[in-house]
Amino acid sequence: MVKASTKLGSGKYHKFIGEPMDGKKVSEIFGVGDHYGGILTAAGYTTAERLYGVYLSNNRDKARFMSWLEAWVDKENAESIYECLNDYAGIHGGYN
Repeated sequence: MVKASTKLGSGKYHKFIGEPMDGKKVSEIFGVGDHYGGILTAAGYTTAERLYGVYLSNNRDKARFMSWLEAWVDKENAESIYECLNDYAGIHGGYN
């Protein structure tokens, strides 16, 4: 789990949640990075919008989304990704 101080101090986190995600790569989501970005891209999840769609299709349910995501990403990073997408949804009303 990402400590609040890590998330709050991350420029990547703030940049992602503060802007529309149109055209952003999946690796631009806080918690993904290059390593997991490569794994998710190889699995067909190339854009932030695509991964966000999975989050939304799981009805923003943390347990369901993380269970799905942990097939590709470790638990700590899955938690970071969930929190980032959940915060994004809170700011942007559920979609872009």
